[in-house]
Formats: sequence, C-alpha cells, structure tokens
Amino acid sequence: MVDMTEHPRTGGRRYPEVDRAYLGTAETFDRAMGDFALAYADQTAEDHRALARAIEAGRVEAATES
Repeated sequence: MVDMTEHPRTGGRRYPEVDRAYLGTAETFDRAMGDFALAYADQTAEDHRALARAIEAGRVEAATES
C-alpha cells in the first residue's frame, strides 16, 4: 500500500480524510499504479522491438561495442 501521509501536499496524519478524498481507497490507488506500471512495461518492450526491427531493416543506424 502506498503511504501518502507524509507527502507535503496532503493533509497527512492530521487530516487523513484529505488523503482518502484525493486518492480514493488505498486499494484503488495501488491497483491503478500497478496497471500503469504493467502497461508502461508492455509499451517499453514494444518500443524496443520496434527499434530492433528498424535497426535490422537498416532504417536506423546503431552504434555497437567492439
């Protein structure tokens, strides 16, 4: 679970209802962050595959280590 109580823009421990109103339930926020991370990883992998295909096809020049 993400703890936003110490974030300077939140109500913190003094006003936890501010955090709940801003983030929703901890489970909702955690799920949203997990979904974002998985989607970002998928996109990064696809971008790398596209780059590798472009290099192989000669559309992009790449430096290699010798």
